[in-house]
Amino acid sequence: MKNILVIGASGFVGSYLCRQLVAADYRVRCIARTPGKVQQLADLGCEIVQSLFFKFNTSESACDQLFFVSHAGS
Repeated sequence: MKNILVIGASGFVGSYLCRQLVAADYRVRCIARTPGKVQQLADLGCEIVQSLFFKFNTSESACDQLFFVSHAGS
């Protein structure tokens, strides 16, 4: 199973992308900053990294062993 990182996963486009990736049997790691929407992503089976992407220490650990990164943040 390949690891995919979705930046902006709690937004409209990012959350749709996460649902599609999980349905296609990818392991999805999400960077999301909207606390109210994080639980929906976790319920899908996504791994959550709740932070701002530009914080270097968070970004570095979130990007470990990835096949692909999608930036859907604004």
